[in-house]
Amino acid sequence: MIKKIIVVIVIFIASVLVYVWDEMGQIPETELSKYYQKSPNYSASKHEFKNKFIDVFNNDINIPMSLELLGQWFFPEVETKPPHPLPFEKPNFKEIMESYPDKVQAIWFGHSSIFLRINGLNILIDPVFSDSVFPVPIFFKRFQPPIVELYDLPKIDIVLISHDHYDHLDKDTVRHFAGTSTSFIVPLGVESHLIYWGIESDKITNLDWWAATKVQGVEFIATPAQHFSGRNGIHQYKTLWASWVIRTNDKSVYFSGDTGFSTHFEDIGRQFGPFDVAFIETGQYNKAWQAVHLLPEESASAGYYLNTKVHFPIHWGMFDLSVHAWDEPIKLITRHCLKHKFELIEPYLGKVYTF
Repeated sequence: MIKKIIVVIVIFIASVLVYVWDEMGQIPETELSKYYQKSPNYSASKHEFKNKFIDVFNNDINIPMSLELLGQWFFPEVETKPPHPLPFEKPNFKEIMESYPDKVQAIWFGHSSIFLRINGLNILIDPVFSDSVFPVPIFFKRFQPPIVELYDLPKIDIVLISHDHYDHLDKDTVRHFAGTSTSFIVPLGVESHLIYWGIESDKITNLDWWAATKVQGVEFIATPAQHFSGRNGIHQYKTLWASWVIRTNDKSVYFSGDTGFSTHFEDIGRQFGPFDVAFIETGQYNKAWQAVHLLPEESASAGYYLNTKVHFPIHWGMFDLSVHAWDEPIKLITRHCLKHKFELIEPYLGKVYTF
């Protein structure tokens, strides 16, 4: 009996380790990383990507995790989760496909997951449909089930990824598109994860900052962000992170991904603005990691420098990844945006927004 119990325990532990290993994906091989040495955003000596202005881990600006912060995380002093499920609308995708072909349409699924339709192209941005955003799925679980299932979506032409953190790159969602006609557009290095999870390499376009690709008249431009990457806590900076400009001849959309505040917003706004709508990170922040995440007042300023007509706050409303109250981001961004001339969307899960 003892031997049987030990065997069961060993099998269980081995299964967990295999699952966790699979979730972590695959960092670029040495041969592939040599290709990145052509990038001005890659350090050949350190074999890793770098931010434009700061080295988040090795310079004065870092990401401390103090005992006080850990205490707030495990014993929060505020409501970090909604007391009941958030209201939502079930989007009618058939109706969306048949309406407003000359407009930009967007649906927010919570956090940073966006469905975007532009020029008849169906795009998913940082889609996360899994129950958790952690390799061990009992942690960092969603506030509520997805408002739609992956199989409810219309045909997706493009999946656009900002970086490889779990709350932006979801293994199970990626695998849903393996063997389909869906293409992926990602920052340099992220293709290694996708290939490891079954996406064919010819379905992947990987871009450096300021590089672009065009699909059916829609241009996708990888633009800078101030963040970092890595899924296993050891191999940081091995893949690039990015924000995105998505534009046609007469429409322009911005997606921030995860980022700290820097002059890249002004650079992007000057070169590609004004934007019809900017999806800007506004949640899961803390002073301790201000270098790589926007505080609400910085999110409002980012919208100003980007020269956006509409500010659409994302990165909140679905996962508890910081120590602030779950609804603090939307309350504060509303206050900070009052002084600016752009329109602020207070997003509703599943609602179709037309720009």
